[in-house]
Amino acid sequence: MDKYQLITTDLGDTLLDNRIVLFLGAWCVRKGNPKNNKNQKEVFVEPIFSDSNERAKAFEYLIEIRKRFCVDLYEQLNVMHDESHTYSYWDIIAGHWAKRYISTMYNRYYSIKSIVHKYSDIKTCVMRDVDPYYLCSSTSMEFYEFVNSSIWNHVLYSLVIKEFHEIQVKYDDSLCNYPLMCSTRKRLTHRIILRRILNSIYLVTRRQTDAIIVNSYLPRFQELALFLRMLQIPTIWNNEYNCDNDVQSVYRDKLLLEGGGCDDFEVFIRRCAKYMIPKIYLEGYKSAKKYIESLCLPIRPKLVYTSNNYDSDDLFKIMCAGYKEKDVPILFGQHGAGYGTHLYFKNKYSPECIHSDYFISWGSISSNTKAIPMFTFKTLKKKISARKKSNIILISPSMLNNITHWDNWDDYIKNFEYQLAFVKALEDNVRKRLFIKMHVDSKRNKISEKDIWLENIPQIHICDHNKTMDYYLKRSSIAVFAYDSTGLLECISMGYPCIGFWYGGFSHLNTEAKKDYEMLVSVGIIHLSPQNAAEHINQYIDNYDLWWNDDVVVNARHIFCSKYARSSGSVKMLADVLKKISKKKAV
Repeated sequence: MDKYQLITTDLGDTLLDNRIVLFLGAWCVRKGNPKNNKNQKEVFVEPIFSDSNERAKAFEYLIEIRKRFCVDLYEQLNVMHDESHTYSYWDIIAGHWAKRYISTMYNRYYSIKSIVHKYSDIKTCVMRDVDPYYLCSSTSMEFYEFVNSSIWNHVLYSLVIKEFHEIQVKYDDSLCNYPLMCSTRKRLTHRIILRRILNSIYLVTRRQTDAIIVNSYLPRFQELALFLRMLQIPTIWNNEYNCDNDVQSVYRDKLLLEGGGCDDFEVFIRRCAKYMIPKIYLEGYKSAKKYIESLCLPIRPKLVYTSNNYDSDDLFKIMCAGYKEKDVPILFGQHGAGYGTHLYFKNKYSPECIHSDYFISWGSISSNTKAIPMFTFKTLKKKISARKKSNIILISPSMLNNITHWDNWDDYIKNFEYQLAFVKALEDNVRKRLFIKMHVDSKRNKISEKDIWLENIPQIHICDHNKTMDYYLKRSSIAVFAYDSTGLLECISMGYPCIGFWYGGFSHLNTEAKKDYEMLVSVGIIHLSPQNAAEHINQYIDNYDLWWNDDVVVNARHIFCSKYARSSGSVKMLADVLKKISKKKAV
């Protein structure tokens, strides 16, 4: 009978003799790790939820778990803070974290569960006497970063493995040498100083009824124009709050969530929630509210509007939830692609879609009755023309944060193989004109995507990370997107020649959106294989206008944009909507 040693991360566990090395996934093997003994056999666990139907079924299951979990969590938060807020209040604040927490936990739990019946005699190495409160983050954004940390995941897998007695545990003290803190975001000092100066001006000049508008997603000068039309000074959101409270384990033990689990997994996540709920929702909550009071924001604002902070900014969400309970209109705006199309993200279950009074969208989202169709904010008054007979820019996706219930490493690897197949299918003279533009987040990844490209195609041109997407669009003839991205929507909206292809086809789309994407397939904008995409580029390499401006293609672009990325709009149009809503509230 075979014996296995389970490896859950890339920390370089001490290898045990006479055991087959069982890697939980591709993330367990990285450059710089100690090489395995040549005589030891290696096996990779089959990726979980690679089948689209299984992935969708698991998602429906997680939706039901989240509903029950959040009801009990929010009741407990009221008890612990001696408050009586609504479900909506707490879901605005903690809803995004809860969704990511549950999907992350399901991924780790199911990854282990999937192997215990398939493999026998499994042993793994874990750290000795690990404090599970090491998993605790300060904010929801910090949690979003922690999920990619090897040591954080090692601690989490240690908790999961304890649920499965089939796996033998060996303590490996060498693993204790790794640092546990892994937040990478830094505040820029010069921006803090500038914000303080602007905030002092804001406190003197703002009125108690001014609208609070933060990160509208409009270009900078267009956002200033919006404030002019609203006849008010720009809102200065001075978020310098640092949730540096210590974890209080005795206090967290009062978070009673363990009574409502319907199966082993739900019982597990309820028991572990006290280890991972961000400090700003518990130890730092009251001080965060005091900090918001110190900002002296308008007492009776006409409305609150953002297209960004409803997810990443806990302080803003606490402020926003407070205004929501005072009947101040809450408007959230579309932040990138996915709304109205994506099955798993930015859907009708997202807090910004559920709890906003109005949702300002880039097009007509039929699934959201609160949506007000507007236009693509980021490209307002932006015009970038393609340069004929010039370069080709391939926009490559970054590795997703490991928060999905499926194995997104497997998806990333397969999509990268798609990109390689595309590049290799280009004619030699065409390939020489190709530039790879990597996502800005790739700079923070532990793997070097640039190195991966150069290892596979040494002669490939890599774009400079310090130069913007617009810089390269102005020097290219066409943009090729290797994922269903915001940039693809923006290019179609601006009328910039572009195509897209990616691994997985339309499995990430809802039923209605699939029909619209199939229309783009029929006119050559979306391609279902890298070879077809390359063939299209080879065919029109020096005359994209012949295809892009064809009447059938133009009509398809217009239909698609009307639903997802409208190009016609103005600051006046948005300002008129905001004024109308504020007047309706006043009446």
